[in-house]
Amino acid sequence: MNARIPLGVLTAVTGISGSGKSSLVAQALPELVLLHLGHEPEDDVAESATSEGPAVIEATGGHLAGDVDAIQRLVQVDQKPIGRTPRSNLATYTGLFDHVRKLFAATPYARRRRYDAGRFSFNVAEGRCETCEGEGEGFVSVELLFMPSVYAPCPTCHGARYNEATLKVQWNGRNIAEVLQMTVDEASEFFAGEDAVARPLQLLRDIGLGYLRLGQPATELSGGEAHRIKLATELQRSQRGRSLYVLDEPTTGLHASDA
Repeated sequence: MNARIPLGVLTAVTGISGSGKSSLVAQALPELVLLHLGHEPEDDVAESATSEGPAVIEATGGHLAGDVDAIQRLVQVDQKPIGRTPRSNLATYTGLFDHVRKLFAATPYARRRRYDAGRFSFNVAEGRCETCEGEGEGFVSVELLFMPSVYAPCPTCHGARYNEATLKVQWNGRNIAEVLQMTVDEASEFFAGEDAVARPLQLLRDIGLGYLRLGQPATELSGGEAHRIKLATELQRSQRGRSLYVLDEPTTGLHASDA
């Protein structure tokens, strides 16, 4: 088959179930574009496919024609999880947590104790809880007879993920664990004067994710939520160049008025 897809505009591919929409848009097109850009699909399917690794696309026959050289990069946004473990969350995936940690490291209390930004990562031994090693709420597995296991908070940090010394550091009256418990809407007001944090938060609000917590584990996010988080992460980039965006089922989980 032949398909003509214009550049510089929004193009929607629609059709009945099983008509080949995903095969064309989510498989054939990305593979051919990546081959044109000099990438092997099995090595680099898309710049923002997932934080865990590239997706696998089977070889597709065909070729591209027209003004293909106008495309400098491919961004494929799908519904795959942004992470496969609870350690990956909204704040870490979007990159805004890096700026938050720097704010805490710049407080007088942290500077006197020579705490750097790494201290406020729950993946670093110096700042995290020694008992759960930063797992927090999902540390203790409780086996239930005839029912799926449930998880209980760490008995030491009670789900905060950090040790007591780290939690003593506050920025505008809140410690790092309290910030991770904020929703996007709450954090947007809290960090209103910090553009590096406020900008990605506003983008998340604009696409209807203001109800999510900053520290909400990736494993608790729906496919539609993961889809929009990836889109917001891409939109906050200062330099996007001439990019081709491929979105698979972009309105999943949205009300008709939001779509």
